[in-house]
Amino acid sequence: MRTVPTTSPPDRPGATPHSRGAACAPYTDARSILLGEPHPDLRAIFTRLLRRAGHHVDDACDAAAIIDTARRMQPDLIIINLQELGAPTCRALRATFGTDTTPVILLSTTLRLDARTAAKAGANTYLELPAHTQTLLYRVRILLEKPDWSDLPP
Repeated sequence: MRTVPTTSPPDRPGATPHSRGAACAPYTDARSILLGEPHPDLRAIFTRLLRRAGHHVDDACDAAAIIDTARRMQPDLIIINLQELGAPTCRALRATFGTDTTPVILLSTTLRLDARTAAKAGANTYLELPAHTQTLLYRVRILLEKPDWSDLPP
């Protein structure tokens, strides 16, 4: 897996306050994202954010639903809450044909321990919560543009 840059995206010339930074620009090519988040409030926030960025978002609230939905949906990217659902779910996705190469972002509140856990689980990157929305969208964009980045650790 390849390390995804941890800095915020650079500003684009002529960007408006609403569209400042590469991560905030809407995608012209809508991509499908599966969001695995057990907390309804966070699920709603992330879903709204990703949809505003132009993505099709489906969500799941437990490990079985994530795996089942991923098999059916074949998303372009999967985002999973590490503490609640992460490492075992990510390993199961990596062991499943059809989702074995799908980029995965693990969300975390304990960054130091989770970097190793994310790498062992097969995630492409992780993000410490709370996180700036531009940082999440930047990492989403990078993984959607460079899905072959799965060969280096996060």
